Amino acid sequence: MHESTLTVDSTDCALWSEERARAADTTVHLRVDGLCKSWDKGELVLDEISFSIQRGQTLALIGHNGSGKSTLLRCCLRLIEPSSGSVYLIDREITGVPRRRVRDVCARVGFIFQRHNLVPRLSVLSNVLHGAQARKQGPR
Repeated sequence: MHESTLTVDSTDCALWSEERARAADTTVHLRVDGLCKSWDKGELVLDEISFSIQRGQTLALIGHNGSGKSTLLRCCLRLIEPSSGSVYLIDREITGVPRRRVRDVCARVGFIFQRHNLVPRLSVLSNVLHGAQARKQGPR
């Protein structure tokens, strides 16, 4: 069985942005406490991951392919459900609450997917507008 590890290291990255973080407020924008994720077959992907990120702080996720980096980010945004643990986004716990309530908080977070699912027959502008229209409330 291939063993892979995920390293969450904020020490060096925090030093790079220490001055910016001091100038910014100290609100924790993302906090993860004891996050675990297991797949259906029992494979443990995330094991008790905990960290917090303040405004202006940078965090690096380092790991081999398949080590859980994308899984961690998807759990943080509730794109997939963690098996256990808590995620707080902008001081609101988003684990265990209905997804429709999480949407408002997550709308303030930028996330770039590895697979962006563009519609090949559409232009770049049309792809962007297509995404914006999908988020629009009410009749289109």
